[in-house]
Amino acid sequence: MPGKFKTAKKGFDIKQVDEYIETVENVLRSYDEKSSAIESAIRSARQTADSIIKQAESEADRIKLDAALSLKEISDSVATQKKLAKEFQDAFNEFVSKYALTPKEADFKTINGKIDAFKSYMATVKLKRAVSPSKPN
Repeated sequence: MPGKFKTAKKGFDIKQVDEYIETVENVLRSYDEKSSAIESAIRSARQTADSIIKQAESEADRIKLDAALSLKEISDSVATQKKLAKEFQDAFNEFVSKYALTPKEADFKTINGKIDAFKSYMATVKLKRAVSPSKPN
């Protein structure tokens, strides 16, 4: 920063002025260097942030795709299980209607008669035990 100063009898010391100007120039140069370093760091941070965002978006897309595929597999599996359950139900109903015997009134009378006969027998056995003394072993 060249400058011309007029000479005066009561002026500043030229050496001190030159030293001061050199100091100011050094400070300004230091600020310029720091400013460049800060700008470079900001650019680098932006690039890093952009890269992280791009990577996160890519990962999010992959996760969404995986979830959609899993949902499709689960949905298909549920549909298959429903179909198999319906087929089983139909086959079971056909089996029951084909092979199940329809009980008749006479069948129930026979069963009830056998139950009554068994009850009578058990009552007789109980009575015999009550009448005959038990023998010690």
